[in-house]
Amino acid sequence: MKLVVKSTPSEADAFALSVFEDIVGVKPECSIGYPTGRSVNGLYTLVRAASAQGRLDLSRTRAFQLDDYLGIPLSHSARFAQILREQVLAPCGLAEGNIHLFPEDERFGDAEAAAYEALLASCGLDLLLLGVGANGHVGFNEPSERFSTATHRVTLTEVMRRDAAGSFGSFEEAPRYAATMGMQTIARAHTLILIAQGEKKADAIARLFLGKADPACPVSALKGHPDFWVIVDDRAAGKLPASVIRKGKV
Repeated sequence: MKLVVKSTPSEADAFALSVFEDIVGVKPECSIGYPTGRSVNGLYTLVRAASAQGRLDLSRTRAFQLDDYLGIPLSHSARFAQILREQVLAPCGLAEGNIHLFPEDERFGDAEAAAYEALLASCGLDLLLLGVGANGHVGFNEPSERFSTATHRVTLTEVMRRDAAGSFGSFEEAPRYAATMGMQTIARAHTLILIAQGEKKADAIARLFLGKADPACPVSALKGHPDFWVIVDDRAAGKLPASVIRKGKV
Protein backbone atom coordinates (compact mmCIF):
# COMPACT_ATOMS: atom_id res chain seq x y z
CA MET A 1 0.00 0.00 0.00
CA LYS A 2 1.11 3.52 -0.78
CA LEU A 3 -0.22 6.01 1.74
CA VAL A 4 -0.52 9.62 0.62
CA VAL A 5 -1.58 12.14 3.28
CA LYS A 6 -2.46 15.66 2.20
CA SER A 7 -3.43 18.63 4.34
CA THR A 8 -6.78 19.27 2.67
CA PRO A 9 -9.36 17.36 0.62
CA SER A 10 -8.60 19.51 -2.43
CA GLU A 11 -4.91 18.61 -2.23
CA ALA A 12 -5.80 14.93 -1.90
CA ASP A 13 -8.10 15.15 -4.93
CA ALA A 14 -5.36 16.85 -6.96
CA PHE A 15 -2.89 14.08 -6.13
CA ALA A 16 -5.46 11.42 -7.04
CA LEU A 17 -5.97 13.17 -10.38
CA SER A 18 -2.22 13.07 -11.07
CA VAL A 19 -2.15 9.28 -10.56
CA PHE A 20 -5.29 8.91 -12.68
CA GLU A 21 -3.79 11.00 -15.50
CA ASP A 22 -0.54 9.02 -15.44
CA ILE A 23 -2.38 5.72 -15.87
CA VAL A 24 -4.54 6.97 -18.73
CA GLY A 25 -1.52 8.62 -20.35
CA VAL A 26 0.38 5.33 -20.43
CA LYS A 27 -2.61 3.32 -21.66
CA PRO A 28 -5.23 5.50 -23.39
CA GLU A 29 -7.52 2.50 -23.98
CA CYS A 30 -7.47 1.37 -20.35
CA SER A 31 -10.46 -0.02 -18.46
CA ILE A 32 -11.53 1.95 -15.38
CA GLY A 33 -13.95 1.02 -12.60
CA TYR A 34 -15.92 3.88 -11.07
CA PRO A 35 -17.80 4.34 -7.80
CA THR A 36 -20.06 7.27 -6.98
CA GLY A 37 -20.48 9.26 -3.78
CA ARG A 38 -18.95 12.08 -1.79
CA SER A 39 -15.51 10.42 -1.65
CA VAL A 40 -14.97 10.86 -5.38
CA ASN A 41 -17.00 13.99 -6.15
CA GLY A 42 -13.96 16.25 -5.87
CA LEU A 43 -11.85 14.02 -8.09
CA TYR A 44 -14.59 13.86 -10.72
CA THR A 45 -14.79 17.65 -10.78
CA LEU A 46 -11.06 17.74 -11.56
CA VAL A 47 -11.41 14.97 -14.16
CA ARG A 48 -14.08 16.97 -16.00
CA ALA A 49 -11.92 20.09 -15.92
CA ALA A 50 -8.85 18.23 -17.18
CA SER A 51 -10.91 16.72 -19.99
CA ALA A 52 -12.37 20.10 -20.97
CA GLN A 53 -8.87 21.59 -21.03
CA GLY A 54 -7.59 18.81 -23.29
CA ARG A 55 -5.14 17.47 -20.69
CA LEU A 56 -7.02 14.20 -20.22
CA ASP A 57 -8.58 12.09 -22.97
CA LEU A 58 -10.98 9.38 -21.79
CA SER A 59 -12.60 8.82 -25.18
CA ARG A 60 -10.84 5.49 -25.75
CA THR A 61 -11.23 4.15 -22.22
CA ARG A 62 -13.76 1.59 -21.03
CA ALA A 63 -15.91 2.25 -17.97
CA PHE A 64 -17.27 -0.25 -15.46
CA GLN A 65 -19.43 0.31 -12.39
CA LEU A 66 -18.26 -0.72 -8.95
CA ASP A 67 -21.84 -0.98 -7.69
CA ASP A 68 -25.40 0.23 -8.22
CA TYR A 69 -28.99 -0.24 -7.18
CA LEU A 70 -31.17 -2.73 -9.06
CA GLY A 71 -34.84 -2.51 -10.00
CA ILE A 72 -34.53 1.21 -10.71
CA PRO A 73 -34.49 2.79 -14.20
CA LEU A 74 -30.98 3.62 -15.38
CA SER A 75 -32.13 7.20 -15.92
CA HIS A 76 -33.35 7.72 -12.33
CA SER A 77 -31.51 10.64 -10.74
CA ALA A 78 -30.46 8.51 -7.74
CA ARG A 79 -29.26 5.61 -9.85
CA PHE A 80 -25.46 5.44 -9.71
CA ALA A 81 -25.36 4.87 -13.47
CA GLN A 82 -27.08 8.21 -14.08
CA ILE A 83 -24.85 10.02 -11.60
CA LEU A 84 -21.77 8.55 -13.25
CA ARG A 85 -23.00 9.57 -16.69
CA GLU A 86 -23.50 13.15 -15.52
CA GLN A 87 -20.25 13.41 -13.58
CA VAL A 88 -17.79 11.63 -15.90
CA LEU A 89 -19.02 9.59 -18.83
CA ALA A 90 -20.93 12.21 -20.83
CA PRO A 91 -18.73 15.26 -20.18
CA CYS A 92 -15.58 13.25 -20.91
CA GLY A 93 -16.92 11.83 -24.17
CA LEU A 94 -16.83 8.08 -23.57
CA ALA A 95 -18.22 6.03 -26.43
CA GLU A 96 -21.50 4.31 -25.56
CA GLY A 97 -20.09 0.94 -26.57
CA ASN A 98 -17.32 1.33 -24.00
CA ILE A 99 -19.69 1.92 -21.07
CA HIS A 100 -20.64 -1.17 -19.06
CA LEU A 101 -23.39 -0.64 -16.50
CA PHE A 102 -25.35 -2.89 -14.20
CA PRO A 103 -28.87 -3.55 -15.58
CA GLU A 104 -32.19 -2.21 -14.34
CA ASP A 105 -33.64 -5.64 -13.61
CA GLU A 106 -33.60 -6.56 -9.92
CA ARG A 107 -33.58 -10.22 -10.95
CA PHE A 108 -29.84 -9.83 -11.59
CA GLY A 109 -28.63 -13.27 -10.55
CA ASP A 110 -25.74 -15.67 -10.83
CA ALA A 111 -25.79 -15.80 -14.64
CA GLU A 112 -25.79 -12.03 -15.02
CA ALA A 113 -23.10 -11.64 -12.38
CA ALA A 114 -20.97 -14.25 -14.13
CA ALA A 115 -21.38 -12.38 -17.43
CA TYR A 116 -20.18 -9.15 -15.79
CA GLU A 117 -17.21 -11.01 -14.31
CA ALA A 118 -16.38 -12.49 -17.72
CA LEU A 119 -16.48 -9.04 -19.32
CA LEU A 120 -14.19 -7.66 -16.63
CA ALA A 121 -11.80 -10.55 -17.16
CA SER A 122 -11.74 -10.16 -20.93
CA CYS A 123 -11.12 -6.40 -20.81
CA GLY A 124 -8.88 -6.41 -17.75
CA LEU A 125 -9.52 -3.78 -15.09
CA ASP A 126 -6.53 -1.46 -15.25
CA LEU A 127 -7.71 1.01 -12.62
CA LEU A 128 -10.43 0.91 -9.98
CA LEU A 129 -11.38 3.99 -8.00
CA LEU A 130 -12.74 3.42 -4.51
CA GLY A 131 -14.23 5.13 -1.52
CA VAL A 132 -14.62 3.52 1.88
CA GLY A 133 -17.40 3.72 4.44
CA ALA A 134 -16.95 4.55 8.10
CA ASN A 135 -17.39 0.84 8.88
CA GLY A 136 -14.91 -0.21 6.20
CA HIS A 137 -17.46 -1.14 3.54
CA VAL A 138 -16.47 -0.94 -0.12
CA GLY A 139 -19.25 -0.76 -2.69
CA PHE A 140 -22.08 -2.82 -1.23
CA ASN A 141 -19.63 -5.17 0.49
CA GLU A 142 -20.67 -4.65 4.10
CA PRO A 143 -19.01 -6.10 7.23
CA SER A 144 -19.65 -9.83 7.39
CA GLU A 145 -18.26 -13.13 8.62
CA ARG A 146 -16.34 -13.72 5.40
CA PHE A 147 -15.06 -11.70 2.48
CA SER A 148 -17.22 -11.58 -0.63
CA THR A 149 -15.68 -13.00 -3.77
CA ALA A 150 -17.11 -12.21 -7.19
CA THR A 151 -19.70 -9.76 -8.49
CA HIS A 152 -23.05 -10.52 -6.88
CA ARG A 153 -26.51 -9.27 -5.95
CA VAL A 154 -27.03 -7.85 -2.48
CA THR A 155 -30.28 -7.74 -0.52
CA LEU A 156 -30.36 -4.33 1.14
CA THR A 157 -31.06 -4.21 4.85
CA GLU A 158 -33.83 -2.05 6.30
CA VAL A 159 -31.18 0.38 7.55
CA MET A 160 -29.63 0.66 4.09
CA ARG A 161 -33.04 1.20 2.50
CA ARG A 162 -33.94 3.89 5.03
CA ASP A 163 -30.61 5.60 4.32
CA ALA A 164 -31.49 5.60 0.62
CA ALA A 165 -35.15 6.57 1.06
CA GLY A 166 -34.53 10.31 0.79
CA SER A 167 -33.24 9.86 -2.75
CA PHE A 168 -36.25 7.81 -3.83
CA GLY A 169 -39.15 9.63 -2.19
CA SER A 170 -40.02 7.12 0.50
CA PHE A 171 -38.90 3.91 2.19
CA GLU A 172 -41.43 1.96 0.13
CA GLU A 173 -39.92 3.24 -3.11
CA ALA A 174 -36.32 2.63 -2.05
CA PRO A 175 -34.64 -0.26 -3.89
CA ARG A 176 -34.48 -3.66 -2.27
CA TYR A 177 -31.46 -4.98 -4.13
CA ALA A 178 -28.10 -3.82 -5.42
CA ALA A 179 -25.23 -5.23 -7.47
CA THR A 180 -21.60 -4.91 -6.51
CA MET A 181 -18.17 -6.16 -7.45
CA GLY A 182 -16.98 -8.54 -4.74
CA MET A 183 -13.79 -7.99 -2.80
CA GLN A 184 -11.98 -10.67 -4.80
CA THR A 185 -13.02 -8.94 -8.03
CA ILE A 186 -11.85 -5.59 -6.67
CA ALA A 187 -8.50 -7.07 -5.67
CA ARG A 188 -7.87 -8.25 -9.25
CA ALA A 189 -7.71 -4.68 -10.59
CA HIS A 190 -4.17 -3.76 -11.63
CA THR A 191 -4.20 -0.45 -9.74
CA LEU A 192 -6.47 0.73 -6.93
CA ILE A 193 -6.95 4.34 -5.87
CA LEU A 194 -8.86 4.75 -2.62
CA ILE A 195 -9.86 8.24 -1.53
CA ALA A 196 -10.92 8.94 2.06
CA GLN A 197 -11.53 12.33 3.60
CA GLY A 198 -12.82 13.52 6.95
CA GLU A 199 -12.61 12.22 10.49
CA LYS A 200 -15.50 9.78 9.97
CA LYS A 201 -13.18 7.69 7.79
CA ALA A 202 -10.33 7.65 10.32
CA ASP A 203 -11.34 4.36 11.96
CA ALA A 204 -11.54 2.52 8.64
CA ILE A 205 -8.16 3.86 7.51
CA ALA A 206 -6.58 2.92 10.84
CA ARG A 207 -7.97 -0.61 10.60
CA LEU A 208 -6.69 -0.90 7.03
CA PHE A 209 -3.12 -0.03 8.02
CA LEU A 210 -2.91 -1.31 11.59
CA GLY A 211 -5.19 -4.34 11.69
CA LYS A 212 -5.26 -7.75 10.08
CA ALA A 213 -7.39 -8.74 7.12
CA ASP A 214 -10.83 -9.12 8.69
CA PRO A 215 -14.21 -9.43 6.91
CA ALA A 216 -15.66 -7.25 9.68
CA CYS A 217 -13.75 -4.46 7.86
CA PRO A 218 -14.13 -5.30 4.15
CA VAL A 219 -11.51 -2.83 2.90
CA SER A 220 -8.88 -4.81 4.82
CA ALA A 221 -9.15 -7.53 2.16
CA LEU A 222 -7.02 -5.25 -0.03
CA LYS A 223 -4.05 -5.01 2.35
CA GLY A 224 -1.80 -7.17 0.19
CA HIS A 225 -2.60 -5.54 -3.15
CA PRO A 226 0.64 -4.76 -5.04
CA ASP A 227 -0.43 -1.37 -6.47
CA PHE A 228 -2.82 0.22 -3.97
CA TRP A 229 -2.87 3.99 -3.51
CA VAL A 230 -4.58 5.20 -0.33
CA ILE A 231 -4.98 8.96 -0.67
CA VAL A 232 -6.36 10.73 2.39
CA ASP A 233 -6.54 14.11 4.06
CA ASP A 234 -5.16 14.84 7.53
CA ARG A 235 -8.47 14.13 9.24
CA ALA A 236 -8.90 10.70 7.68
CA ALA A 237 -5.32 9.91 8.76
CA GLY A 238 -6.03 11.16 12.27
CA LYS A 239 -5.82 7.76 13.98
CA LEU A 240 -2.62 6.61 12.27
CA PRO A 241 0.64 6.75 14.23
CA ALA A 242 3.08 9.45 13.13
CA SER A 243 5.53 6.73 12.10
CA VAL A 244 3.06 5.31 9.57
CA ILE A 245 2.27 8.76 8.18
CA ARG A 246 5.96 9.70 7.86
CA LYS A 247 6.72 6.48 6.05
CA GLY A 248 3.99 6.99 3.49
CA LYS A 249 3.68 10.74 3.15
CA VAL A 250 4.28 12.10 -0.37
